[in-house]
Amino acid sequence: MTGGYDDLLAYLRRWDGRRRRAELLAALPRGLAVGLALGLAVALLSRARPWLTRGETMQVTALLLLVATATAALLVLLRRRTPAEQARFADRQFGLRERMVAAVEIHAGTLDADAAVAARQLQDALNAAAGVNAERQLPLSSRWRDWLPGAAALALLAVALWLPNPQEAILRQQRAVAAEVAQQAANLEALAEEIAADETLTPEQ
Repeated sequence: MTGGYDDLLAYLRRWDGRRRRAELLAALPRGLAVGLALGLAVALLSRARPWLTRGETMQVTALLLLVATATAALLVLLRRRTPAEQARFADRQFGLRERMVAAVEIHAGTLDADAAVAARQLQDALNAAAGVNAERQLPLSSRWRDWLPGAAALALLAVALWLPNPQEAILRQQRAVAAEVAQQAANLEALAEEIAADETLTPEQ
């Protein structure tokens, strides 16, 4: 026998890494679409009621984009698969006819086989693995259809930000009033402290 179980695991890990990169390419458009959709929701809510200005909406959208994209990427990158899970994927993806699963299960003891049969099966699995062309059978590419939801959300968001928002004038007025009230409250508090510290006044005064 020219190979061993460690060689088989090396194939499985290599294919799982390529699978992870392919999943990452598919997850990024979804993360972007979610972030842009949330940003669009913020923009529409700000048009329905005084909440955020256009600049603030853009900042919130950028943050949502970052969070959504990072979350989508982390869900892919942090996932760990057992050798059995990797073997099932390899058999299905590369048409290996359960060779990988059988080798893993025999090694784990969940499938009974004597030493001679186990050795022949492992060598058969290694020979089949050596013939896999992962670059051709598992291409790293992104489909243009995956980007359509994000593109649609981006277009709608751009329109929502470009059109004048009548709520911004109300929002600025509300914030100006709130700032004035806060300033007057601060002035009254300072005056109260000044009066309390004036020793020339009687308690009644």
